[in-house]
Amino acid sequence: MKINKRCIRYIFIIAFMVFLTLSIDKVNAHQFTNYYGIQMTNEEYFTLLNLGFTDDEIYYMDEDTFNENKNLDAELISQSSRYYKIVTPMYGQSYAVEVSQTEALNQPQNQMLGTVITQYINEISSISVNGSKYRYKNTVNWTSMPPNNNFDVIAIGFINSVYINSNVYFKYSTMDSSGNWHNSTLYYDKKSTSTGGSATYKIPNELYGLSAMIYFDVSKNTTDTLTSLTICGDYAYSLSAVTQYQAANHAINASGIQFDSSVYNYFSIIPCATETASVSW
Repeated sequence: MKINKRCIRYIFIIAFMVFLTLSIDKVNAHQFTNYYGIQMTNEEYFTLLNLGFTDDEIYYMDEDTFNENKNLDAELISQSSRYYKIVTPMYGQSYAVEVSQTEALNQPQNQMLGTVITQYINEISSISVNGSKYRYKNTVNWTSMPPNNNFDVIAIGFINSVYINSNVYFKYSTMDSSGNWHNSTLYYDKKSTSTGGSATYKIPNELYGLSAMIYFDVSKNTTDTLTSLTICGDYAYSLSAVTQYQAANHAINASGIQFDSSVYNYFSIIPCATETASVSW
């Protein structure tokens, strides 16, 4: 059978397209390699984003966290990023106030008479679908370092008829003087209650960068249909030397971290980062 030049050209084009497709698939098989050499496909990367992990958290993610989350059925339904300025008055207690992203990233100094602005915090809270459950997550990044190297608390409080139906996962990352990042899951107290979860941890010395995150999954404990979910991502930093027992002497609910009256004055709590998602569950 004689094959004309047009048929040959079509066969060549089809063969080239098949080759190109296979080549692209081969390249896309591992699109991203993070700080620890973990290779991720596009699908795995977007699954992590849908669970509320930030780009930085994915880049510095350890293998255990990656393996525990990479194949989940996830959808991000609500997420927000807030910035807080920690103000230290000449006289009185330190406090935090929400500011714009522009102000936080520019980090202006001494804008207010009689005060010293020392630190900034970026907090990212999110709600995701995780199969038949929902994932609550809170991340706190210090854009400048904490005022004290003592015990701090990161937490998520919630309302609605749900309960924590997983471990409370906690991790913090620190940067050393050489610019290298190190992960740690060391905590001194961890709470899983009917109204929230929290972790108390020690701020390391010789600190040049700090990020902390907490997350857990929740399930319904009611037969009613839930139409909204609301969480409070919160963080409390120590104002002076405190013990792990003092830092752990708190409750967590939809209004945020609540310290016992005996230790309340040793901490400053940033404003509650409320996140609400419309659902039909």
